[in-house]
Amino acid sequence: MIRLPKATIERIFRQGAGDMRVAQDAKDLVFDFVPVMAEYLAESAKTILDSANRKTLNTPQVEAVAEILRVEGVEDYDGEEFGRMTMRRILKRAGIERVASDALDYYNKLVCRVIQELGELSAAKAKEDDRKTIQYEDVEKVIVSTMPKGEEFLEEI
Repeated sequence: MIRLPKATIERIFRQGAGDMRVAQDAKDLVFDFVPVMAEYLAESAKTILDSANRKTLNTPQVEAVAEILRVEGVEDYDGEEFGRMTMRRILKRAGIERVASDALDYYNKLVCRVIQELGELSAAKAKEDDRKTIQYEDVEKVIVSTMPKGEEFLEEI
């Protein structure tokens, strides 16, 4: 599994969480979940690429992954992002040898937007329970309820 910088993950998650505090065990879950989720997104892009009988990953294939996951606002995301080579390594590990530059940027934004959305939805769960701190259970419930194979992700972690 590719390691992603925890500081970057935390900053992106906090963009979504707003002024909510985040418990350490919830942060640890997010840190463990993000690389698994990023690899899943890359594998999904590879499946779409193979079904289209193409060799180079272009933006439409990554957009299709975002559409399947019902992630909105990817193209409008303007927050912090991961390094391009880190994202490239994840895609290469999924078996994607050639990636268009705009597709790599879109994939990076997709991963970041999923993290940000995880923060938003976790914060909403905590607010439902009248808490100011996002707890492990909040993040866990969001992963299971919004991600395809959410329970499998948690088992893998």
